[in-house]
Amino acid sequence: IGTRAAWMTRPVSAWRLLAAKVTGAVLLFGIFPVVVWLPWWLYCGYGAEQMVWAVGETLGWQLLIVAPAMMMAALTDSLGRFFLWSIVGVGVGIMGGAWVSTVLTWTGMGSPPAEFGIAMAYAAVVVGTLGATAAHYRWRRHVASLGAGAAAAGLVLATAVIAVVAMKYSRVEDKSLWDENAERAAGTTLAWERAWGARVSAALSKSGRGQLNVELSVKGVPADRMVSVVDGRQTWRWPGGLTAGDKSWVSATMGDLRAALGIMPASPDAETERWLAEQSVQERRRAPGGQYRVRTLRTEEGRYFTMPATLPRSVIERLGREPADYTADMRFSLLRAEVRREEPLVAGGWSARAGVGRRLAHVERKDRGLEVRWVETRAMFPGEIFSTTSWQMRMMRNWQLADLAVIHRMGGDVVRVRGSNMGASARVGTVAVQWMKAEVAAPHVVREGKWVARDENWAAGARLAVVGWVEEARFTRQVTVEKFSIEK
Repeated sequence: IGTRAAWMTRPVSAWRLLAAKVTGAVLLFGIFPVVVWLPWWLYCGYGAEQMVWAVGETLGWQLLIVAPAMMMAALTDSLGRFFLWSIVGVGVGIMGGAWVSTVLTWTGMGSPPAEFGIAMAYAAVVVGTLGATAAHYRWRRHVASLGAGAAAAGLVLATAVIAVVAMKYSRVEDKSLWDENAERAAGTTLAWERAWGARVSAALSKSGRGQLNVELSVKGVPADRMVSVVDGRQTWRWPGGLTAGDKSWVSATMGDLRAALGIMPASPDAETERWLAEQSVQERRRAPGGQYRVRTLRTEEGRYFTMPATLPRSVIERLGREPADYTADMRFSLLRAEVRREEPLVAGGWSARAGVGRRLAHVERKDRGLEVRWVETRAMFPGEIFSTTSWQMRMMRNWQLADLAVIHRMGGDVVRVRGSNMGASARVGTVAVQWMKAEVAAPHVVREGKWVARDENWAAGARLAVVGWVEEARFTRQVTVEKFSIEK
């Protein structure tokens, strides 16, 4: 008999057949991939928390692919029709992706409405396709099955649209969506320092846009804590109602890492201190005003950072002619530093913990210090492909926030290792692999007007440390300036 007749007369009920196929799909596309990836995750130092997120992301991507495939298989009775319907499904998926992209652009990448829209778009695809599959096993009619799937997906999408619009135009302040234990940073304030233009890429120039750099400072942060800038929105307003704004993401962690780790500094070198004082006097004479003030008061008054803004060139030119009222709304994290692991500063060996693994491949002495190269693996959090800020902060949390530093406890030195990508990177499953390098500057002092190494054997007593950041609080701050001006 034909396949359609067999569908109607097979000696097994529709629900038992569906259950058997779902069980097979779970074993083949759910459990099997997790078992395959498990040794790699363990090698990369995944703990329980990272393992849960990795399993969830793996199953999520599998479900996004398998659910539509199951619907196509249920609705078609031949391989040719399956491929034809799959092509149509890919087209629909492209259109849906364009819709999601439009929602992200409208709501702003990284905002709660954007993230909710992404989640609801995913849920609509999964719920709609699984609903159509189950309905077809129940009614065996294409129109009714597709109608049930479309109704399920439409219900999810309608909920998403209503919720996104409500969040977009709600009066709920960003502060209430972000702040957590904000009382721990009660004495912290945000101040405006200066603004200046910057050279921009050819792409920005062709698009008629330019970059404006605004320097801000955070004051009142406890000496034994660090503060991390997450993102912020800058707004300029002129009389008459004209408004311009830009939202930027900034990766900056500021503070005295030595004090945060509780390491006593070395005694100041008298000759170096005298030389620096003389240089400050000379600089005051050469460049009086703002430039000198910013350079000399950084360690005394606050922790400075630069907030870029990409604006139309017409707006930047107008700011130069007509000062505007300026407002910056910034989001911060208050961090506590801790040494999670220390190891000798020599090549070789592999260490991995909490989803981050490193292997030192090369350590070489240079005139100014050391050149270090290493291979780094890092657990990628769910949703990282969308680069959304609040997903990043909530799902990375403490286990992903870590940096490298060279610590010399006897000398009282802490040097942060700021690595740069060597141009090679890859993603293996939920793990990002990067080949990194950095130059570590050894402590120097001034002798007869020249900088020289303080200790020739400094590297022998230094150790490479993984410094973790424990987020203790999140807080928002706002600064306003009535007459915003740009330095020439």
